[in-house]
Amino acid sequence: MEFAPEALREMAEFAFKVNESTENIGARRLHTIMERVLEDVSFLAPDVTRRTADAEQAAALTERIKAESSAPLPYSERMTASGPEKVFLITDEYVKQMVASIVKDHDLSRYIL
Repeated sequence: MEFAPEALREMAEFAFKVNESTENIGARRLHTIMERVLEDVSFLAPDVTRRTADAEQAAALTERIKAESSAPLPYSERMTASGPEKVFLITDEYVKQMVASIVKDHDLSRYIL
């Protein structure tokens, strides 16, 4: 898993904005935002990285992952010395998709974030 510098900045800005508009709980807010951003990755990564020899099984797995994720999972495949590996790149756009709607709703962000 990798974080784009812009994604880190976006998460920090969301935490700062919510801390300003609701109770300031400091870094715990950032922790909660990171949990929200990584929620789908945490639960679906094992399925994404699982190797499937059967093409039909792989297609079914891909469809299930798409159906269960809140936003398209940000992963790609790259070659390493030990072979291909899937890498999750958390971008600022992904952070916005996962958190922006909650941050916009003041009452909701108070309870969720």
